[in-house]
Amino acid sequence: MKLNQLTPIESNNQRVLTTAQIADAYGTNTDVVSRNFTRNKARYKAGKHYYLLKGEDLRAFLSNGQFDGYSKNTPKLYLWTESGALLHAKSLNTNKAWDVYMYLVDFYFRHRVEELQAALEKSDKLCEVTFDRIAELKGQVADLIRTATVAVGEQEMLRLAARSNILALFGGKNTVSYRLYARRVYKTLWREYRKHFRLDSYRNTPEYRFCDGLDFIKAWEPGKWQRKAIKSIERDFYNYLETFFDDKDGDGYRKLLADCPAIVDEYLNL
Repeated sequence: MKLNQLTPIESNNQRVLTTAQIADAYGTNTDVVSRNFTRNKARYKAGKHYYLLKGEDLRAFLSNGQFDGYSKNTPKLYLWTESGALLHAKSLNTNKAWDVYMYLVDFYFRHRVEELQAALEKSDKLCEVTFDRIAELKGQVADLIRTATVAVGEQEMLRLAARSNILALFGGKNTVSYRLYARRVYKTLWREYRKHFRLDSYRNTPEYRFCDGLDFIKAWEPGKWQRKAIKSIERDFYNYLETFFDDKDGDGYRKLLADCPAIVDEYLNL
């Protein structure tokens, strides 16, 4: 299936996808999609991530002519929202699934801007449409572009970029400094992010500033005092190691800590 030939389906005033469409677009099959849903069902909420149609609701939906391929005797039908499509992409966690999800966000789920732009082009051609109406449509398009915030998948990408940056800073999540000090550094990063972009939450990052947000997070570094605090924590820990253990491998205790991670727990519990 070519994504630009995806048959639009709407339910509850929003665009949705069938299980078959999700599987085809993400490069898998319906059995895999259904299994992933069953295994992670606690994460999915009806009305937010999906709609389950049965009985009269299903028969009415199938009779409205939006798409073919389902028998009127089908017992039930799952329709997946933008949020549901994100959870399926996370379950599959393949490059193709993520690429397709971002395409769906831009060109399938978020179709309101495109509809207004199409209406604007049509208005330009109709002499009976006044210039005031054209200006109104242009204003609506500009407002949507200015006020649209990042989708849930893009929020996840910002969060993962922050996690990757901070894990690299601490040398992994199992280090003493990460376990003692990472939460404070995370808070500093997001506080400076909100201040830089003048937001109350990173989730409200404007869509048109998503790439700027990613660049800010990837380039961010903690201030002088937090860097000194991290070094001080690690220095105290290695003083402890030198007191009670021999660095037999001459690698700064890396092999020892990899083989005996409980040493970190013991130190933190002192």
